[in-house]
Amino acid sequence: MARLGCKVSLILILLSWPALAQQQPDIAALQRAVAVLQQQRNAAMDALANSEVQRALLAEEIEKLKAKVAELERKSAEGAR
Repeated sequence: MARLGCKVSLILILLSWPALAQQQPDIAALQRAVAVLQQQRNAAMDALANSEVQRALLAEEIEKLKAKVAELERKSAEGAR
């Protein structure tokens, strides 16, 4: 996905640089390139949000497991007496 972003960015730069294009930039092409970049940004933001939710869920699960281990250790110590 990063490679596509680089290609789209390069296309955007080339299209928006009239000296290289030797004509007025193609507004429709620029709009398409901007739309692709916005889609990539949105996808990255969604992935970030999903990973944050997953991190929070895993942190909660870790705390539950730590509590369970502590309880088992306590029971084991009581049983050893």
